[in-house]
Amino acid sequence: FEMKDRKIETKINQFKSELRIVFQQFRSKHDNLKINKIFLSVLESHLKDLKIKESVIRKKVFKNMLLDSEMEIKKEIQKQLNNTKENVADLQIDLKNAILIKRRDLHDLNMKFMEYNIEAEKYLQKKEHIKTKISKLEMENDNSIMFSYEMPEIVAAIKEEKGFHEKPIGPLGAYIKVRDPSWAPAVEFFLGKILLSAFCITYNENDFQLLRNIFNKVCKNQELLYPTVFKQEFSNEVKKDVEATEVKHPTMTSLLRGLEILDPNVANCLIVNKRIQSILMVPTSQETDSLMNNEETIPKNCELAINKEADTYYPFIEKIVHSGSIKRTWILEEEHYKIIRFLKEELFLTYQKYFHFKDLSNQTEEKIKHLDMSIQKLNQDVQKHKIDHFMINLAMENIIDCNKFVPNNFISVFLKLQSITNSICEEEEMIQDKNCHLIKLKEEVDDVKNKIAKLRAKVEKLTLEKSEITEDIHQLNRFIRLRSKKKLFILKTKKKNKIILRTTKSVIQKLILKVNVLKDAAKKVSPQPVLTQR
Repeated sequence: FEMKDRKIETKINQFKSELRIVFQQFRSKHDNLKINKIFLSVLESHLKDLKIKESVIRKKVFKNMLLDSEMEIKKEIQKQLNNTKENVADLQIDLKNAILIKRRDLHDLNMKFMEYNIEAEKYLQKKEHIKTKISKLEMENDNSIMFSYEMPEIVAAIKEEKGFHEKPIGPLGAYIKVRDPSWAPAVEFFLGKILLSAFCITYNENDFQLLRNIFNKVCKNQELLYPTVFKQEFSNEVKKDVEATEVKHPTMTSLLRGLEILDPNVANCLIVNKRIQSILMVPTSQETDSLMNNEETIPKNCELAINKEADTYYPFIEKIVHSGSIKRTWILEEEHYKIIRFLKEELFLTYQKYFHFKDLSNQTEEKIKHLDMSIQKLNQDVQKHKIDHFMINLAMENIIDCNKFVPNNFISVFLKLQSITNSICEEEEMIQDKNCHLIKLKEEVDDVKNKIAKLRAKVEKLTLEKSEITEDIHQLNRFIRLRSKKKLFILKTKKKNKIILRTTKSVIQKLILKVNVLKDAAKKVSPQPVLTQR
């Protein structure tokens, strides 16, 4: 351990000496780096002064060049300036025209941006309305919300109101079922949401006023949201004279017969206001065309015909209303779960359209930003060309007013400028060299720093090892001292035992002698053997 400790101590001293040498190198290089930085700053300052001088002399050269008295040069310069002036003027006109075009494009983009935002907002509101409908339909087994958002509250208020002489009936669509479900989309489209959401009421003015009060309260006095109200006499049966005006056909039926109407007053309302008894239900457009375009084939009392595509035909006139592909029914759908499924599909489509218009809005906004930046740049160019135009006019005035030219002075100034330019190039090369040298010095300083760090780490490691070995040595010394004390104690004990042993042996010998003497004395006193008790 002592040898290992001495070796570690030697290594530590060696590393410390290396560390001192490296640190001295670091200080030397660091000082050198500082000196070079100072020298570089002096060079840069000198270069700055030279550039200022160069700028002053260049101005003098330009001034002397403007004082050139040669008429041909004047004319040439003036001609070039005139051409430039014309070009600048033409360019200004082009720039102004370009700005006008871009502003028009910007206006169009802003209009599109507003349209896209309006569409996106419309679909966002539609999305929220559909979600509200779905949540209400899932919570309540009532599809009155499909008529309007206010309809459930209107229906509930009518039920709670006790002042009606005869309660209003509605919405009408709640009392209508299509006998053939395949006709439901076309019938719903033909009758329309306004009619299906309407109410019928008696001529009692008090009942009408109570109903208006409910509309005012629920719709918050927004008359556009009020359902339509039809006034009529209430009855327990359908009008008797309806058969006289009903359309007749051997294989096809009228709209009145195609519907299952749960209340006779609703049937009477549709008969009077929509004349459903005179509307013929024809399955296909081909059949409708052949039936309605021939006077001989038009059924009696047929005022118009509809098909499953919701196309409407009048006698002798081709279809004048075409709904497109009508595939769903919302109000006349009897199965509750189908309405919810249709609404969820509609919600998905609404999400897609919302994100589509939102993307278009974002893209248009980006285009507006780019176009706005382009217009700003063009405006800057116009301002720049105005300044150029002013400078050209100023230069032309200087040429006209110029009457003197001093060639010797011009040559000396030019030579001085050339000399300063050469000096600047030399200074820049020196600065570049110094910068390279500084970079190398910095790298060397960093290397020396790394070496110092490594040496310090080694010294710390060896110091740690030395402390561990020293601790082991101290423990061994303590153990040796304990062993020595124990050994000394054992030796002393052995020595004492030897003395006691010798003393005991001498006492035993003396006792043996005494016993022998006593035996001899006993023999002399009694010749007979004497039994002695041990």
